Amino acid sequence: MLSRVARLLVFAVLGLSAWVWPWAVLAVGQPMRAIVSFEAQHPGYQLQGVSAVVVLFSMPECRYCEIVRKQALRHIENDSAYRGKVKVFEVDQADTSRSLVWFDGQRVTGKMLAEKLNVRFSPTVMVFTAKGQPVGQPLLGISIPDFYSQYLNALVDDALFQQKQ
Repeated sequence: MLSRVARLLVFAVLGLSAWVWPWAVLAVGQPMRAIVSFEAQHPGYQLQGVSAVVVLFSMPECRYCEIVRKQALRHIENDSAYRGKVKVFEVDQADTSRSLVWFDGQRVTGKMLAEKLNVRFSPTVMVFTAKGQPVGQPLLGISIPDFYSQYLNALVDDALFQQKQ
């Protein structure tokens, strides 16, 4: 009984309906590409020619991260309108061993970066310009699954527009 109450509470907090989205927890996908460097002077720099950067902050065993990865982020990676202009990365916000170089040139772990950007919830998706400026508000969880991709597309389009200016 307690597990059913806990499950319903999780669905209520995340704004999901267990009756509408029962298949959603079964969604699986491979992690997005890992980050080496966002800083242009670093040898692992991966943003040449890119105008927008989408970062998924995830945690191991996060079912909702899998949903976001499979339903929204793969779309961004595969959309011909974004090809070559947008890169999608994933950061394990609990990772304390692997490091990356952030836009400001600082070497940080996933946990340090999540703390720096005040990421406390998983999944969190943030969009940045190629210069590291955050665009709009982060997308927290998947509270409105039907509109998630539209919200994400709007943030990416804003980043592309800001980069042109």
